[in-house]
Amino acid sequence: MTLTEDKFEDLKADYVVYGPITTTDAYGNETAVYSFPKAVLHTMWRPVSDEASVALYGADVKTMREAVIYDTAADVDVLDQVAIDGERYEVVSIKYYNTHRLLKVRRVHNGGTV
Repeated sequence: MTLTEDKFEDLKADYVVYGPITTTDAYGNETAVYSFPKAVLHTMWRPVSDEASVALYGADVKTMREAVIYDTAADVDVLDQVAIDGERYEVVSIKYYNTHRLLKVRRVHNGGTV
């Protein structure tokens, strides 16, 4: 069986990706604000559990998810944020393959909900 774009179509949903806008206050402090929708991903998220990720991210792996992305037009970068089930996740890794990309995201602890 090969991994194809139409597998698990009934479990996929649309997820909004937010890109950062940097603002500077009167004291010169820069803050990233994630307010504008940058892309929409049609995918399915699953928990991260592979041994390499556990070794790399440690205990944070409990707050991480990953997804296979086939849409080559979706503009997603590391540090963008994704709204999943009302919570914000930050893109921490993008691996590029011939037919797809593998995104790994980590829940944002200090940001609350989207």
